[in-house]
Formats: sequence, C-alpha cells, structure tokens
Amino acid sequence: MPSRRLLSRLALALCCSAMLAPAAADDLGITSLQRHVGLREYRFPTVMSFRPDVTARVNYQLFATVFSPLPYGLPPVNPGDSLKLPILDKDGQQPLVRLNYRLLRNDTRVFAVEFQGEYCTTRCDTVRRPAAFDLASGRLLTAQDLFTPDGHAALIASMSARQRGTLEREIAIRRQPGARRDADAQAALAIYQQCLKERYAGRDWPYAGDMAIEPEHITFSHGSCSTPATRTLDELGPLRHRFTLNQLRPWLGSYGRAVLLGDPAAAATSPQGQLLAGTLGGARVQLHLVPASGHPLARDGEPVSAYYFHERERRHIPLQGQWRQGVLTLQEMQGQEPRPTLTLKQQGSTLTGSWKSNAGTKALPVSLQIP
Repeated sequence: MPSRRLLSRLALALCCSAMLAPAAADDLGITSLQRHVGLREYRFPTVMSFRPDVTARVNYQLFATVFSPLPYGLPPVNPGDSLKLPILDKDGQQPLVRLNYRLLRNDTRVFAVEFQGEYCTTRCDTVRRPAAFDLASGRLLTAQDLFTPDGHAALIASMSARQRGTLEREIAIRRQPGARRDADAQAALAIYQQCLKERYAGRDWPYAGDMAIEPEHITFSHGSCSTPATRTLDELGPLRHRFTLNQLRPWLGSYGRAVLLGDPAAAATSPQGQLLAGTLGGARVQLHLVPASGHPLARDGEPVSAYYFHERERRHIPLQGQWRQGVLTLQEMQGQEPRPTLTLKQQGSTLTGSWKSNAGTKALPVSLQIP
C-alpha cells in the first residue's frame, strides 16, 4: 500500500501536470494557465508576445491584482510559473478556493480582464477584480489617468446621485405599509440605511471604484453594501454603473481619449498604482505604488502604501508613507526603528530622490521611471 508521503508526491505531480494548457492564444498572445487542486480550480492569464518591458509589467501587475505581495511574495521570473506558487496565506490557510477570468478587451491599445474568485476565511465570498492596461507602455489604467480632474468629479457625482437614488428607493419600498417586517427584512433595511449614511448622505462617494473596461463601455463598481456575513440579505449586490465610451468622452482627458478611443497619442505620468523600474545606488530596483481600487493619487497627508525589491534578490520590502507638497516620503516597514527612508519627487516621467539608512549615515540616489 502506498505510503502517505508517496501519495502526497503523486498529488503534487498531478496538480502541476494539469497546469499550463495554452488555451486558444489570440493575436496578442494571451495564454491561460490552469491548475487543479482537488476540486478547486484556478485559471490565470499571462501575456506572451509584446515588448519585453511591457510584457513584464503587465504580467507582474496581473499577478499583484490577484495575489497580494504580502503573503505570496513576488511573482516568479517566469510568468508561466505563476500558479505553481502555493495558494496559501501567511497562516497556511487556503482562502482563494476558486479563480477564473474573462477577457474584457484585447486590441492594439488596451488589454483588460476581470478576475472572478471565491475567497473563504470564516465565510466564503465571491469577488470580482478588473484590471486594464495600456499596451503602448504597460501602464495599469486608473481613473486618474483617464479623466480630467473636472471629469472625474462629474463622473463620481453622477454615480453617487444614481446610487443615492437607488438606496433611497430601496429604503422607501421597505418602509411602505404592508412591507415585510421580519428580522431578515429589518436587517436588510439597516444595511441600506447604514450604506446610505456612510457613503452618500450629504456628499459624493469620492472614488470612481473598480473599472471593468470593454470596447464600448466601462462598468464602475463601488462594491456591496453588505459584508460576507450579511451577503444573503442584500438584494442589491455590488453597486455598479455602466457608461458607454461616448457618454464618458466629455469627461476624458487627452490620454484617456487616446488609449480608449484612438484619438491622437498622449501620455500619462501619474505614478499611482504603477510598477516603476530604476536604480537605487548601483542596484536595479522596482517599486510598486499599490493601487487602491480606483482611488485618485493620494492628496497631501493621506497614507500611501508601496513596496520595492532589488531585481537580483527579489525580496519585497513593504513601505508606508505619504505625499506632502509634491514630495513622497516612504519608510521601510521591516526591522527596528528608526527605519530606512525613501524620499522622492516627481520630475516629468521619473521619480528621483534618495534612500537613507536607518541611522541616516548612508544615502544613495534613487531614480525610477514612470511608464
């Protein structure tokens, strides 16, 4: 009878042998990785046929969209190995029990996907995470990239008004004479009242939210009002808003019109949400300013999350900091206080500045290219 150790090895071999099935690769070279772990199925895209710098940037940020760098480490050097990494969190659990994706847009300008997964901790919850990229540079597209400041304000005002109306109508229906008054109905009413109060009462929701970009539409999502524990009581589900590109055109900036609609080329230079490559002293490094679900570039004093790694060592170092009068200050979050600090200022399409050791006795120049 096979030993337990032998059975474990056989199971691992079967998992890995089920992986790389290049599903129909299209003109832009998108390949699907597949993995089965028992009854759990995982499907993940990789980009294979662009310029090396664009390919690497897109594949890196596809990985980061699904697998947080904190528990999972950095993406593998070979994108084809993405699903060979343990699908475990830092406590050895398996919160991601299912993963799939659908292609939203794939043309000469934009590559966009939407991940669909199921996460289980104390409860299970289905989530969607879209990601879209400018194929000229590999930039992760953000609302700040695409819209003018006034256009962004008009967009979120429109969505907030829609959602405020939806919640107010839902609350009014549940308060009508003859409406259900049982415990579940009252709990659902409380969910919508709290959501209206926290998100939309007397103000606009300040963020565009997640963007699912298709050839003729963009769907923005503000997420559900409910938590995983109360999801079955929530009849509205995720709060989504769909616009045609023609509806959005008056709010788009020159870069947004170029990348989405094919207008004359224009560049975007915001570093927020992007993977930046450059040097720290004599070492090649990459720094990722972590995106926050469509949030605009952090205003003065607001917190910024990031991490960086040396390309040779590939060990990610988490960072926390803030923008202050155009200067980004980030402190390493490992080791004892005081910790090393990065101080950066944007100059066109680069972030330049310095890294200082924890004692402040050593300083190295830093230069990072914004895609």
